[in-house]
Amino acid sequence: MIGKTISHYRIIEKLGAGGMGVVYKAQDTKLKRTVALKFLPPELTRDPEAKQRFIREAQAASALEHNNICNIHEIDETEDGQTYIVMACYEGEILKDKIQRGILKIEVAIDIAIQIAQGLEKAHKKGIVHRDIKPANVFITEDGVVKILDFGLAKLTGQTQLTKEGSTLGTVAYMSPEQTQGHKVDHRSDVWSLGVVLFEMISNQPPFKGDYDQAVLYAIVHEEPQSVTELFNDVPIELARIISMCLQKDPAQRYQHVEDFVVDLHRLIQQPEMSTLRPQPEKQLKRKKTISYILFGILLTIITIILIFYVLLPKYQTASELDRKMLVVLPFENLGLTEDTYFTDGITDEITGRLGTVSSIGVISRNSAMHYAEKAWETKQVGKELNVEYIIAGTVRWAYSVEEGDRVRITPRLIRVSDDTELWAESFDRVIEDIFVIQSEIAMRVVQQLGITLRQSEQQTVEKGPTDNLEAYQAFLQGRHYARSPHFTVDNWKRVIQSYQRAVELDPNFAVAYARLANAHARLYFLRHDLSKERLASAAQAANQAEALAPDSPEVLLSLGYYYLWAHRDTEQALIKWTLAEKMIPNNPRILEAKANLFETQGRWEEAIESIEKAFQLSPKEASLPTHLTMYYWFTRRYSRAIDMCNQAIALAPNENWPYLYKAFVNWSWKGANEESKHAIEAVRPDYHWVPWVWFWQDVG
Repeated sequence: MIGKTISHYRIIEKLGAGGMGVVYKAQDTKLKRTVALKFLPPELTRDPEAKQRFIREAQAASALEHNNICNIHEIDETEDGQTYIVMACYEGEILKDKIQRGILKIEVAIDIAIQIAQGLEKAHKKGIVHRDIKPANVFITEDGVVKILDFGLAKLTGQTQLTKEGSTLGTVAYMSPEQTQGHKVDHRSDVWSLGVVLFEMISNQPPFKGDYDQAVLYAIVHEEPQSVTELFNDVPIELARIISMCLQKDPAQRYQHVEDFVVDLHRLIQQPEMSTLRPQPEKQLKRKKTISYILFGILLTIITIILIFYVLLPKYQTASELDRKMLVVLPFENLGLTEDTYFTDGITDEITGRLGTVSSIGVISRNSAMHYAEKAWETKQVGKELNVEYIIAGTVRWAYSVEEGDRVRITPRLIRVSDDTELWAESFDRVIEDIFVIQSEIAMRVVQQLGITLRQSEQQTVEKGPTDNLEAYQAFLQGRHYARSPHFTVDNWKRVIQSYQRAVELDPNFAVAYARLANAHARLYFLRHDLSKERLASAAQAANQAEALAPDSPEVLLSLGYYYLWAHRDTEQALIKWTLAEKMIPNNPRILEAKANLFETQGRWEEAIESIEKAFQLSPKEASLPTHLTMYYWFTRRYSRAIDMCNQAIALAPNENWPYLYKAFVNWSWKGANEESKHAIEAVRPDYHWVPWVWFWQDVG
């Protein structure tokens, strides 16, 4: 492109590139002036929406005559159909580069923020929302004049929406909460982004951070940013208040107009103490050195403390790290018909799930709890085997009343293991339609009996059920019951899909059912039982609906992670979903196991081991977890630990083949063919045939 002449513009050099265009410096051969040409990227030339948005940028910006907005001269197309905009070319730098060189003086940052706001004020009065205010879209001339660039995401009031509601355009770190969620935005979204930019100018860091986009999005919607006064004591409290006003999650609580923001900043800079806010460079360097010495001393102290706790007090360290009340919800006993067992199991699962969202409670997984289903158990035995302090058990009895129809009586009990004391028991006798209320009440009663104070978000999660539609709930439970079959068959899995499909038809707002439906479709696709486009489309449709309805539900996120992995082989998105879910419920073995399996495929053995070990603590009766650990320890050549895990898996599931096969293989890898390897192979069922083990069997035998 360099050296070419487009119309009457001779291209001199490339200035930069962004998501919506590539910019070149050019010479206007007619008017003898330097200009900037912005081209739509070649890969987007066939995208009508992107192209139309690009044209809209020129139309929107060219209508704005303001000193703080980049001037647009014309819009045209090349002979081969490439659209470009001719803009004024300025000497200076983008704000992003200026920030990267270090923290700005407060008065400089305020001046830049005021100029940005003045340009936005002009745009907002014309009905134009920028929607992508960020340091990369702010240019500062050599004279200190701010120019707002790139109105490519602008939305004209009353204009046909080219981007459907539900999509997000912009740069993640600077998006407003309503923009991240795909909701309709107005000029107050620009106010939010301006607050983020001001925060970054005076602190050299964004207010909302994360290792990946999904973590940042979660922080924007759910977390409060740290005040700039906590980061730097020289920032005026009034400036922190102004930034806080911009960053209110509810648009109604922000500045309603940017001119109000400008007024407050002008009032602030008139205060006499503004001239002494930032230390001079020499003083700043000295201060940094002092802080470095202090931090070094603190670091040494921390290292010493860690060594003491790890070497001298390992038991104490483990207890303080967990610092939560451990309990198990044993399968409630069904005193009704056998065909009602799935509903009783659903009640147990729902109570387990709700309590599992409480950060100060560690709940043993369903898979380990089911070990005690339909068996006589003793309190001390369960407490020792599962390492729990409390047990929840109960019964479910069904009845029918001519006047009221189906009724259910649920009688839960909370037992303290240490002295086998029943701390609480209550009978809930209600019509079946009250089942959702009953489950919430039981979970809340347990929390109260344990003396736990819930955060508001935790209380909302504990009290909120997956659906209010009883028939949809029954269909969902049937689907989950089919999905838990130990033997995979295509016909059985199609029954899973039919049940979940029925659930979402009965309740179109049933987010978890949509997520499970997406998961079920994706599994058939992943296992190559149905590679049709229709199957993949069905999975995608259900996943999108689940995410739209409940983007912050841990159960939805867990299922969506598997959807991305199975339907698209997208390990990055899967890990993002599972990490977000873990952040909300950090003690869930299913999430931990999912992450470990993904780490395994990436060869991240230490992270896989850490996740599975934690999952095994929460599900100590689940043989698959020590079996996983066997393989992980074998890959990291910790053979003794691998054999120990094999033995634990065999003790938990003596009729399963995998633990014996792993034990034989680890012994063979470690010590060669020996008696232990041979005995382990002989323990495998004679009817078990798996081709990759044939050679191994022959070698050991």
